[in-house]
Amino acid sequence: MKKPGPGCDAVKEKVSMFLDGELCREEAGKLLERIRNCAEEGCRECVELMEDLKKLREACRCPEAGCFVPPEVRENLKARLMRIMSGGHGGAGA
Repeated sequence: MKKPGPGCDAVKEKVSMFLDGELCREEAGKLLERIRNCAEEGCRECVELMEDLKKLREACRCPEAGCFVPPEVRENLKARLMRIMSGGHGGAGA
């Protein structure tokens, strides 16, 4: 997997805002384009972050699931947080 590009940091800052519907249409479009480019360039960091956050939000919104977070999502988020706290990049494969 390719190392994260310079645009990945900007994506990380805005993914949560996007999922909350807080970005204007233009910003949302630019964010989605960046995520597509990230995947095409071989760096899946932005895509994985978006997927993990979507799964986490879905789990927390589903009362019958009891806020169950799938183990792979929990492990991905834990690893990402550990890298961020240690000063490394926050994405998978970093």
